[in-house]
Amino acid sequence: MQFLLVSYEIEREDFPRLVEEENHLPPNAIASICWIKPPQQRSKVQCTAFALLQVRDVNTANHILKEGICIDAHRYAVNKDKKEPLHCAKCQKFSHMARNCSSPHDICGTCSRRHWTTQCKSFHTECCVNCKSQTHTSWSRKCPEFIHRCKALDDAYPENKMPFFPADSSWTPATHPPRPSTPHATPHPTPTPTPSHSTAPDTPTPPLHPPNNPPLTSSLLLKPKLDSHHLIPLSHPPPPQHHQHPQPPLTPLHPRPLPTRLPAQTLNCPPLMSERPIINPVNLKIWQQNLNASLVAQESLMNSPDIIKRDLLIIQEPHINFLHNTRASHRWHVLYLTHHLSHPQSHSRAITFINTALNTNTWRQIPFPSSNVVIVQLSGEFGTCTILNIYNNCTHQNTLTALDTYLDQNIAALRPTADDHMLWLGDFN
Repeated sequence: MQFLLVSYEIEREDFPRLVEEENHLPPNAIASICWIKPPQQRSKVQCTAFALLQVRDVNTANHILKEGICIDAHRYAVNKDKKEPLHCAKCQKFSHMARNCSSPHDICGTCSRRHWTTQCKSFHTECCVNCKSQTHTSWSRKCPEFIHRCKALDDAYPENKMPFFPADSSWTPATHPPRPSTPHATPHPTPTPTPSHSTAPDTPTPPLHPPNNPPLTSSLLLKPKLDSHHLIPLSHPPPPQHHQHPQPPLTPLHPRPLPTRLPAQTLNCPPLMSERPIINPVNLKIWQQNLNASLVAQESLMNSPDIIKRDLLIIQEPHINFLHNTRASHRWHVLYLTHHLSHPQSHSRAITFINTALNTNTWRQIPFPSSNVVIVQLSGEFGTCTILNIYNNCTHQNTLTALDTYLDQNIAALRPTADDHMLWLGDFN
């Protein structure tokens, strides 16, 4: 299960029973549920983690694969496990694991030199051990050798290409069932089922999600069980494709609306990007903060449930990693310094984040020749508003001097008319 809140006490003995009750599964259908990574190895600021679930019956597994699973009124999509080639983390070659590796040296998966991958400092040097290519790393899923071995496994294990486990139902052996429709997807023509002795041609196909249930929102790793002795692995499925196969009957075992104690509209789940309306700025909500280059402070800010309501984040001294990038989610446009990429040795002391809900036609970044200032200009019915994100070093006044010179030369572009606005935000020390 991806992105399960670490606050859930899944180690409790009664946790599987609570999940069964919420999803109306048969008693003892869930064999176990556990974290994939030990909790003691988590980051101090980690909020979510991956969990592994095992069920006992193939029909229950197929039902969960179709309908997803709810935990505390959050519905998660379920993906079947797919066999992939064994990859050694020591020598970076295939067909064995590190514990069985006979190589006397550790090979880096990034640059192919003799050191641990975690100790690699050649961040911009890529070399694949298997295909000798210098365009990708040894652990890249785009490696031709990896793709070739995955195809060989698919040919050797036909079930590997099936999103469901073969069972009594005629639709379970389908290799590529039709793509499920969602409320936000463009409708596709429904393929005409082929009549057979086990599928009635005029039988209507129920919708994937019951009317009162929310759509699937994330991914779950499952391992169902045929019986108490044989486990079936589940993981990432192949991408769904349109194919002329009869769509499986998707009637849920027990359709269940969300609990009234926690209605859907009260869940603190930000909407998907496709659901978020593109807006034009009228009343701007701005957050300004100096993070002192702290990763903990930046991740705490980005994961705050209220921060997505802001239109702009004006940040000074952000966290910059070894690749000269900062941390952000897909909900933000990141505006670095003008020469951030051309002069990576200059440390960025100011970064502006713009909410992706803002119409990109209403704002633009204005170049500024300094490592401590980011300028963004917004336009709309209110006119023009130019916002300057400024970090002034406490040891000198070079930034303010550069600003004074820049304003003298470019004031007509920054404030075209007397009715336009200019806003200075930052850490002036």
